[in-house]
Amino acid sequence: MYGVDAEVVDHIDGDSLNNNLSNLRNVTQAVNSRNNKISCNNMTGYTGVYWIKRDCIWRVSITKDGRQYNLGSYKNIDEAIMARKEKEREFGFHENHGNR
Repeated sequence: MYGVDAEVVDHIDGDSLNNNLSNLRNVTQAVNSRNNKISCNNMTGYTGVYWIKRDCIWRVSITKDGRQYNLGSYKNIDEAIMARKEKEREFGFHENHGNR
């Protein structure tokens, strides 16, 4: 980005090799963290949704500004995913968060 002292340069599409100006935005680290890829350690395919084998439930959590929020436990994975997605929208996470 030219003429801008970026706090953090975020690649909107998540591709760090795509340096087209239309794919870059100047954001804070907190905003940039809301556009993360899914962790390679994720077993469910959904960020913040975890299977608790002992209890046979899906547990859901989300972290914003260094604070972790417990979003509850669910018997149904679809309900767990829906709870997570709703909170992502409420907290202003990027639509690509957890994708790729």
